Amino acid sequence: MLARASVQAAMAELVKVDHNIHNQMKNKMLKKVGSDHVDINKLDLFPVPLLILGTKYDLFQMLDSDKQKLICKTLRFVSHIHGGTLLFTSNTKDSMMARTRNVINHLVFSSPLGKSILARYKDDLYIAVGSDSLQQIGSLPVPGMSYEPTLAHWMKSFKVIFPQEVNGKKEKDWSWPKQGVPFAEPAVDMARAQKDQELEEKRKNSGKLWREMSLDGKL
Repeated sequence: MLARASVQAAMAELVKVDHNIHNQMKNKMLKKVGSDHVDINKLDLFPVPLLILGTKYDLFQMLDSDKQKLICKTLRFVSHIHGGTLLFTSNTKDSMMARTRNVINHLVFSSPLGKSILARYKDDLYIAVGSDSLQQIGSLPVPGMSYEPTLAHWMKSFKVIFPQEVNGKKEKDWSWPKQGVPFAEPAVDMARAQKDQELEEKRKNSGKLWREMSLDGKL
């Protein structure tokens, strides 16, 4: 959510220079995923190319197979619904490092990168943008929980197996703290309040600009 808000704020600035930038980026993302993708109407595409990079591969390999599968399937779902590329990497495996370089070169220099999927949960994971589907991902491997294909359900189910902790205490809500909920340090509260105000101003300016563009018939 924070990443999307930051991108939207940046897009609001770009719109001032190029009024058609939003449609251009949307069309590029649709092209990457494929307008004929079976899940296209269920996706909430990220405004810009998205790469989810899984590190700490040595720790991941120490987990039992059920936990490995839950991590992989959850990340696959998050990546897929946002039109992202999911990649596990490790500096101890040459093949994984080579694949990481290829993906980064594609994102930075637009080098060719085909749609492919490598879903070996105990060994390797690479899901290129547009190559996955909700059917291939399947349901959650969490006993006793009915499946719902929503991000909130996946995150809630993930925390059943992996309870999140902050400063040694279990986190009650996986989302970013809501407005009015204080942090532990006053200085952080002040910085947060300032950023909230800046973001709100950018949102208002962006909405005003979009309305003006719509009235002018430029959208």
